[in-house]
Amino acid sequence: MGAAGGEALALVTGLGQADLTGLEAHTPDVRDGDAVLLGIRENDEHADEVRAVGIPVWAAREIIPNS
Repeated sequence: MGAAGGEALALVTGLGQADLTGLEAHTPDVRDGDAVLLGIRENDEHADEVRAVGIPVWAAREIIPNS
């Protein structure tokens, strides 16, 4: 996973950019099993990658069906 701007989840789970995820030797800050991703776009290009590491993902329309 790439740049830090939109990748906060990647950074705290240790899956982000290597020079940013290992700050102060605290990698990961959050285990994949303790994270969830809520409210993403249905066509988010990284959703499958997130699911593949075991992080549950819910699109915004799954949370608020009439959105």
